[in-house]
Amino acid sequence: MITAAARAAGRTAPRIIVGLPICVTSDAEAARARAERTFGRYGELPSYRAMLDREGVGSPAEIALVGTAAEV
Repeated sequence: MITAAARAAGRTAPRIIVGLPICVTSDAEAARARAERTFGRYGELPSYRAMLDREGVGSPAEIALVGTAAEV
């Protein structure tokens, strides 16, 4: 979809280097709790665990982009 959107806008296909959970909300605490429930198991997989360790975070919920539209 992102490649098609870029093409429709007359732009080249973007290079995607990271994918992160994103939630625009006024209730960041609830969104982070849900992210933990949804993505928490990824932290148990060796490749994800290594990435999280390199970033110094305990779980995928800690790297989620969560907040108001202005914050995100």
